[in-house]
Amino acid sequence: MSVSPSKEKTSLASSTSSPWWTYPYVWMILLGPALVVVAALWTGYIAHQGADPVMSAQSPLPTLSAAQIEKNHATTRQPLSPPLSLEQQTATHLGDRHE
Repeated sequence: MSVSPSKEKTSLASSTSSPWWTYPYVWMILLGPALVVVAALWTGYIAHQGADPVMSAQSPLPTLSAAQIEKNHATTRQPLSPPLSLEQQTATHLGDRHE
């Protein structure tokens, strides 16, 4: 008893039950890249809103506070003044600096 090819095709077509959008895995696969695109657009918006102003060559340099100068000094590790001798360091820690 053999099955005719036309009956075999109809039985395969009827065995596929639902359209593609009814499977949850399809939506998980599609939502991953979509969320990445939304996150990239949101990040771009935040970066554009909080962007620092562009300085031209004619604009004066901003004055630095003492804290900014010390931060820059700590970052570059360049000495601001010659190092103190051991006696000066000890006197500084004790509170009576004698030079």
